[in-house]
Amino acid sequence: MAGFNLSSIMAGLSKRVNGTCAVLQRLSEASQEKMDTDLVGAFASFVQSLQYRVPPDHRVNDEGEEIVTVGAMMPIETLSKQWGDCDSKSMLFASLVKSIDLVDVKFIVMDDHLFAAVQLSPEKDDHSIRYEGNEWVLVELTDAWPLGKVPEKHLHNITSGDYTVVDLD
Repeated sequence: MAGFNLSSIMAGLSKRVNGTCAVLQRLSEASQEKMDTDLVGAFASFVQSLQYRVPPDHRVNDEGEEIVTVGAMMPIETLSKQWGDCDSKSMLFASLVKSIDLVDVKFIVMDDHLFAAVQLSPEKDDHSIRYEGNEWVLVELTDAWPLGKVPEKHLHNITSGDYTVVDLD
């Protein structure tokens, strides 16, 4: 058979298949990030639905002894009581997200507030920070805020760099 070169045909097919695989890989990664973002948003929405209440600075154990808590509650306690403050709700959110290894979470701490940041690609107009070379989308958990939006009163601290990032690992 004149002009039939199997090697050339296979090389051409290989290039097309590799190109198609690269496109499918990019689509898959974009789809996975969208699913991750949606799931992070669902966890945030759940935690935001819990009542906002500041825990007392101490509690009394079964023996009647006063135990200093400085207002901190463990995630299971926040979940069982169905309320918490910015610290408690952020710890619950981080526990949920990290329990299924969804995305990395950091805490953003200011003088009078704390919220979470998740390592996701920010959407246009999202409030985010750049930390250690990565983008971190901010998550306000005290009330019903969209993923990537924080109250204006705290946004000034972010834009001026007046905050501390707390690594959870």
